Amino acid sequence: NKSMELLFRGNHNQGILALEAHLQKHPNDANSWRLLGKLHQDNDQDQRAVSCLIQSIKLNPQNLDTLLALGISCTNILDEVKAMNYIKHWILNNPAYAQKIPIDPTIIPEERIDGDFKMEEIRQYNGRMIDLFSQAANLNPNDPDLLSCLAVLHRVYMHGEV
Repeated sequence: NKSMELLFRGNHNQGILALEAHLQKHPNDANSWRLLGKLHQDNDQDQRAVSCLIQSIKLNPQNLDTLLALGISCTNILDEVKAMNYIKHWILNNPAYAQKIPIDPTIIPEERIDGDFKMEEIRQYNGRMIDLFSQAANLNPNDPDLLSCLAVLHRVYMHGEV
């Protein structure tokens, strides 16, 4: 795969172009959508990253890397509730935690995800999510992806305090 070869050589812009060309011919390649989203994320183009990552998650809804990347990029574009919802799906689909701690799937209400939220509601969701992920961190304090999820949640918290 030419796009992979370019990426390994550190040529992100050429890699992006190669991935875009690949996806024109293979639009159902979830992994390429994820990689393209991560490249945009690495280039601080979070709006583009979110678009690509959403394409990936539509094709592979349980991909933990994509869910985490969506949480990060949604936080960067200040879409806090969607960020927390993707992080919620990360833990719900993660076998290291889903069976070991009680997780309420309605902790972030799916049916309202595209609606408007008052800052107080966002704070409440955020507090519950931080509690949940803190429990998970007690089980596995060295999981770098879990720690990234907690960082996203704390960033949402800090944004709400400004």
